[in-house]
Amino acid sequence: SSCYSANYTLRKTFTGLNKFNPAFSGDGSKLAFLSENNGQRKLWLEEVSTSRNLAIRHLLRYKPYASPSLSWSGRYIAIICEFQGRKIVLIEDRIAGKFYKIPTPIHLKMETISLSPDGSKLVISHKKNNRIYLKFIDLSKTLASDYIPSRYSFR
Repeated sequence: SSCYSANYTLRKTFTGLNKFNPAFSGDGSKLAFLSENNGQRKLWLEEVSTSRNLAIRHLLRYKPYASPSLSWSGRYIAIICEFQGRKIVLIEDRIAGKFYKIPTPIHLKMETISLSPDGSKLVISHKKNNRIYLKFIDLSKTLASDYIPSRYSFR
């Protein structure tokens, strides 16, 4: 067995916030994560190269719960939020300025989500009877495809 070492730069952020649930965009240019301060969770999106915070228009009105997920370029950001006592999946299209509530059964006890790089599919892990299941949702008729360079074909 071999061990490889890589050169990398470590950037530390000192904001005093508890940060968790990090997720990179497929191209590595954006980072979404949650923070918690005094019991309040907040969703953040930053440009990796500069640490600059990027605008999130619609999702800030909801209480983030877990599992932010980004499409290839970060055009789409999906997250599980709490709304009126239940967990819901929300997606923001940062390019078109649109916002989507993804219909899920009320009884679904969501744990995590993952958005496909092109934004055409969503997978939700959920608990039922102490087992974890996956539910797949086709978003191809709802969201425009996030561009993926041809050298990264996932089909």
